[in-house]
Amino acid sequence: MEGLGDAARRWRHQRLTRVRDRMARLGVDALLLSHGADLPWLTGYRAMPLERLTMLVLPVEGDPVLVVPALEAPRVPEAGDLFAMTAWDDTEEPVERVAALVGGSGTTGAGKLSLSQRMFAAATRTDSSVRTAGMKKSR
Repeated sequence: MEGLGDAARRWRHQRLTRVRDRMARLGVDALLLSHGADLPWLTGYRAMPLERLTMLVLPVEGDPVLVVPALEAPRVPEAGDLFAMTAWDDTEEPVERVAALVGGSGTTGAGKLSLSQRMFAAATRTDSSVRTAGMKKSR
């Protein structure tokens, strides 16, 4: 798929900075976004509303990673340094991949996690796996 233009990438970098500033003020260590308006607003990628997990893992510090089904990977626009992408296939458990990314976000186990309010119910099972990775859910 064609990549994001320079202007779109610049706007999204500014948005990521604003979101991370807000996360830092609230003490949130990682933000998880799935289907809904937030994901394309930050990444330029509008995920298909499938049962397969698509999730942006945005740590307050460090590189954002978009976790997508392998079948969806070709639809993700080239984003340069905006975010990394990792694709999972049907033999993997994507929730474990997200939990590993969150667990590696630089926290010591006392961090806060924020979830998009627009996630499908199936995606919220990520919550228990992420807690196992040493994070606690933010309310």
